[in-house]
Amino acid sequence: MLLSWKQREGSQATRRVLADALQKAERKDLAELLQKEGEDKGTSNQPVQAQPPIPVTQPVKPNPRHGGLQSYVNEQGRHNLVIGRKLPTDTLLCRENIRKQGNLATLLQRQTHDFTYLKKRKEAITAVLVRDNWDDNTGGHAELIQGGPGQNLVKVRVTSQLGRGMDFTFSVYGRKASP
Repeated sequence: MLLSWKQREGSQATRRVLADALQKAERKDLAELLQKEGEDKGTSNQPVQAQPPIPVTQPVKPNPRHGGLQSYVNEQGRHNLVIGRKLPTDTLLCRENIRKQGNLATLLQRQTHDFTYLKKRKEAITAVLVRDNWDDNTGGHAELIQGGPGQNLVKVRVTSQLGRGMDFTFSVYGRKASP
C-alpha cells in the first residue's frame, strides 16, 4: 500500500512529511526507505515550491439540479458546503454532528462518512448546510451525492484529508406544511 501511494504522490514535500510521520510512529525503517528512494530519484535537493494561497471564498455556482445554489466556502480554513437557500421562515429539520479522530491506523487513508436525511411526509427541504468545525485547514471536504433541496432526501459525503480526522455539522432546513 505504501509503494502504490508513493507512486501516486511524487512530491518531495509530501515524501518528507510522510517520512517525519513514520519516524514519530517509530517506523524508522520505512522512513529511511522513503528518504532513500527520494534520493535515488535525484529529488532530495530540489526546492519545494510554495503552494498558492487558498481563496477566501469560491464563487457561488448556480446548480438547477439541486434546487438553487451550491457553494463551497473557505472562511478562515473551513471547508463548508451550502446547497440551496435558507430563508428566514425556514425551520431546522435535522442537525447531526460527526467527529472522527485521525490515528496511526489511518495515516495513509482518508476517512469518509455519509449523512442521509429522508424528509417526512409534510416537509420540504430548502437548504443543506455542512459546516467544517476545524478552522485550521485540516478538515475534509463535503460533496452532495444524492437529492437536495426540493427532493425527498439529501445525501452528503464528507471525506477527511489524508491521515486526518474530521469534525462536521450537518444542518437541513426546510418548511413544514400546516396540518
